[in-house]
Amino acid sequence: MNTKEIILLGGTGVYVDFSKRPVKCRSCNAEIRFGLTDNNKFIPIEEVEEGVYQSHFASCPDATKFRRKTMSRERQCDEIARNEQELSKL
Repeated sequence: MNTKEIILLGGTGVYVDFSKRPVKCRSCNAEIRFGLTDNNKFIPIEEVEEGVYQSHFASCPDATKFRRKTMSRERQCDEIARNEQELSKL
């Protein structure tokens, strides 16, 4: 595994596993990766120039289709538990 912390434009830090291949956005076909935030949320990110990353939500024309709606507290706890399990595999 090749997990690194990177700082996105705007200052948010995310952890990215660079050993995994990038994927294509289902909407705009851009090359993206997924980063894990300090809040245990996965977000799509993209490289805008060499070594500079931003959230893909900032540039995708259909970003609103992919944003999650507000979750109940119980569902948030379940998601955090799943993300912690994913992190423990890293």
